[in-house]
Amino acid sequence: MAKLQDDDDDGSTNPRQQQRHPWTPTHSMYAAMGGFAIDTRGVYSNFLPGHRRRLILTPDGISFLLKLKPSLVPDISEATIKDKSKSSGLVKGFVCLQAAWFCAQCFSRWKQHLAVSLLELNTLAHALCALLIYMLWWSKPLDIEEPTLILGQESHGISAYMCMRSFYKYRHHARYTEQRLKMARDLRDPPLSPRKDLNSDGSLDLLIGECTDDGAFQNVGSSRLLFRPIDVKCLRLAGEFAREHPYITQIDARIPIDLRLVQDRITNTSDRNIRHDLGEHSVMLSISLASLFYAGIHLIAWQHQFRTITEALLWKISGIFIGLGGPLVALMVIASANTFVSFLEVALAIAVYGLLILYAASRVYIIIESFMDISHLPDSAFQVAPWSQYFWHAG
Repeated sequence: MAKLQDDDDDGSTNPRQQQRHPWTPTHSMYAAMGGFAIDTRGVYSNFLPGHRRRLILTPDGISFLLKLKPSLVPDISEATIKDKSKSSGLVKGFVCLQAAWFCAQCFSRWKQHLAVSLLELNTLAHALCALLIYMLWWSKPLDIEEPTLILGQESHGISAYMCMRSFYKYRHHARYTEQRLKMARDLRDPPLSPRKDLNSDGSLDLLIGECTDDGAFQNVGSSRLLFRPIDVKCLRLAGEFAREHPYITQIDARIPIDLRLVQDRITNTSDRNIRHDLGEHSVMLSISLASLFYAGIHLIAWQHQFRTITEALLWKISGIFIGLGGPLVALMVIASANTFVSFLEVALAIAVYGLLILYAASRVYIIIESFMDISHLPDSAFQVAPWSQYFWHAG
């Protein structure tokens, strides 16, 4: 999202000249959370596929919109976005102060050789994670109940194009069978493939290689495409917009096929193809590091006095498996994303789900054991670090 305000190579207007308010990290997080949406509830003739009335713009959709129609991006200030948030900087500061105080107490107890219970250790891991999250997401709004809407006749053409670009390059009928459209390379020249007229009921049925009646789009998938009348309306509106912006073919060629510009809702994971995510190594590397960090905190209790040898062994095994679970799942997913043999895909899928079940079981055991440990704490666990008695919070 940091590149949203870059100049476009194809002659589009610089968004900085269009917007009064500068684009900030808060705007980027707001957009990534689904803060901008296309809405047609006030439009007499709806054109969104599937009779939808609202679609959320993805971060890539916002970037696409800024390249072609920057004036359509709502001009809202950072203060307006923060006003939507249910958490102020003061509230976040108190949460961070409380988490930091708890972490300082745990570290001081280790320094003075006082016992730290397993429940405190488990809480310490979550407190450290909370501090890290607040540090990285300090500018992030808490929640979005009502997004900022993109309205007006001017937005219909590019909205229809983004819909066609998103919903007809993802649909799969069967395994390895892909339905997708491709925009004509040069909209001024007649297509080489045959054009298909509408059916009697207003629908459109495209076989492989056939073009729409206006020649703007062609079926380049591996199965037939059936458009209902409302989909045809969206298709024609998108074709008109493409003809009005001939340089769109250059921008479209740089967009991966597996990229959605609009969605029904924003999910926690990216809608890009998993191979694209793995190519950047960001998702899997984060999972691996988080697992190692979380497990490392709990394995500090390696010499802890458990009630039985079995509980101590299960704690160590659970901690080790949590630490290795993230990297193992990452390796399995990478292998499955680059494997096309059915048997190996099934075997890897079973292995991934098996590891996830064992990972969940290890997490559950650590929580249960943390509470069971309260019944047999050593005497030093009830002692308070001397320095903390000088602060009112410790009282």
